[in-house]
Amino acid sequence: MIKNITNNIYQLCPQGWSCPGKSACMYLIKLDKLILVDVSDKKFNREMINDLSSLEITPSDIDIILLTHGHKDHCENLEIFNNA
Repeated sequence: MIKNITNNIYQLCPQGWSCPGKSACMYLIKLDKLILVDVSDKKFNREMINDLSSLEITPSDIDIILLTHGHKDHCENLEIFNNA
């Protein structure tokens, strides 16, 4: 699910997460570079790619990744973003 926070910031939250309001959401920040904060759990990688696609972004378009911490629900899809 995508929520447009401002013109340049989007929240992407997995639909299937079991704790609504406490999900491992990702944040896309569109500046001169595309910044993704956290990359979610592998079980949500298809949904994440589809959400990015609906914003006309591919994983290879992401320039910078910021990981908030090392839990798998925040960093497990890191290898998908080979240009970041």
